[in-house]
Amino acid sequence: MCNTIKRLPQRLEELRKVKGCTKRQLAAQLGISETLYSRVISGQRSLSDSNIEALADIFGIDCTELQALSLADKVNEETSLYRSEVVDKALKIVTQQQ
Repeated sequence: MCNTIKRLPQRLEELRKVKGCTKRQLAAQLGISETLYSRVISGQRSLSDSNIEALADIFGIDCTELQALSLADKVNEETSLYRSEVVDKALKIVTQQQ
């Protein structure tokens, strides 16, 4: 696993603290174990799209913010395995297809 800072877990912890709930309370609202939530926050596990949508509802924010952070984490983790020239070329191909 990549040792980069994960954006989604960082944002989830910010939102949880603002909401004033514990990890256990938030995990219960999601219907997952506190252990699983802790693994998500530590970057060891990812959340499903449905859990990301549920978190957005819990925090009262647009789910695209959390989805974008999740995707950014996945892209960052995957692209860290390649030289920057390869990543640049791949991103150009992707943006040309849109």
